[in-house]
Amino acid sequence: MKGRIPLGSWVFIAGEPGTGKTIMCLHIAYANLKEGIDVIYVTTEQPFRDLIDQAAQFKSNLHEYVSGKDRLLHVIDMFKLCRHAWELKKEGTAKVLDPLSPDHLVSYIRDLCNNKQ
Repeated sequence: MKGRIPLGSWVFIAGEPGTGKTIMCLHIAYANLKEGIDVIYVTTEQPFRDLIDQAAQFKSNLHEYVSGKDRLLHVIDMFKLCRHAWELKKEGTAKVLDPLSPDHLVSYIRDLCNNKQ
């Protein structure tokens, strides 16, 4: 496939503030969502509602993809990760030292994908 991110791949985008990372990621997410492809969007800087508002400024309506049984967009933000870590700790099913650790993030995404099937 020319000009596309291969389906099923993970993409990590990093850079200095103000370089357009968020806008680019929202554009990629929206293009895939319109084609019916699931998207997991991870942000540790912005709450979900801020991302939705920012996408709307660029004519990308993400609201329709985040609810219902057929939802395609799964946003993971720092607040969800912290809440999930505390739930695991309360249940005694896992000891999470840092809610934003890569191990916890991978575990959260794995659980999300397993529950989707």
